[in-house]
Amino acid sequence: MWRTGRAALVNEDLWKDAPGRIAEGLRELGFRSMVASPIIVEGRLGVVNALSKCGPFAADTPDRMADFTELVGTAVGNAENRAELAASRTRIVTAADEARRRIERDLHDGAQQHLLASRSD
Repeated sequence: MWRTGRAALVNEDLWKDAPGRIAEGLRELGFRSMVASPIIVEGRLGVVNALSKCGPFAADTPDRMADFTELVGTAVGNAENRAELAASRTRIVTAADEARRRIERDLHDGAQQHLLASRSD
């Protein structure tokens, strides 16, 4: 999966006699099949995987997993965009409130200056 960028299915034949801690852990835990699929959200790469102790996954599992991770990537991207939009709206409202207060203060101060100037005449 990391080399191809596509979903992949691996059965226990790959790690049955393989050396290393990962293969050893898979054997000890009794996993017989594994499927992994990349998940890409706005250019960031992650992975979703599933393991089975019951037997090998069906041959179409990588395609189904790829469809699922595509939907998840879209949903995560949409959620991030909504959060960014809400933050942007908050910044705009805050800026508008500050501008309104500044205008009110300037109008108030200007009116006071005008009154003071007319009293001293």
